[in-house]
Amino acid sequence: MQKKIAVQLYLSLMIKKEDWWLEQSGRTISPRPELIEEFIKETGQSFWMYSVSKFIEETASINKKEVNPVVMDEIRKISERLEKITRETNEFVFQSKKSTTPSIRVSQEVSFCDEYENSGIIVITLERPMKYATGSGKFRPLLSDIPYFQVELIENPENSNEEVHIDISYGCGTNKDFNVYLKARKGELTAGDYVFQYRAFVGDDLEEETEIQEE
Repeated sequence: MQKKIAVQLYLSLMIKKEDWWLEQSGRTISPRPELIEEFIKETGQSFWMYSVSKFIEETASINKKEVNPVVMDEIRKISERLEKITRETNEFVFQSKKSTTPSIRVSQEVSFCDEYENSGIIVITLERPMKYATGSGKFRPLLSDIPYFQVELIENPENSNEEVHIDISYGCGTNKDFNVYLKARKGELTAGDYVFQYRAFVGDDLEEETEIQEE
């Protein structure tokens, strides 16, 4: 008889799998939220994920040990070589399948833009039903600082609210771009267009700023 044992998981990766990590503006932020959520849901245990070099650094810090810089440098070089091989392989696969329609398409229409405010419409189109979806937009021109950011869902596929509850979150950690996240609370997101109105603005007093107004 097999015995199930609940344990916390520390996962150390030599290769940075793009579909496992959440990235923003070229920086790796954390493991993807859906990956963590699924692990906790299925096991009831905690989950941590590190690159090999970060795992060694954290372990050494906890045990109050020093890490040989030569060893760390070699690990980073190996990781970079493996990532390069993975990217080249993925590019080859993409070129072989570029005629395939992507699962998510994003379009953006800017209504106002200067260095203090950007506003407009971003449309996230799902080609098929899915549990999670992410759409990214850009600020052009770049804002003068990291802005306050507001997003409102103004249109979605017909009857989708009746079929599935949708959680929406968003953020912009830089003055260059932003992300909008969709998650089905139950079932899957309906295929089709999800239309959002967004506004990003730089200011000292958030309370004095008004909410996004419908056109």
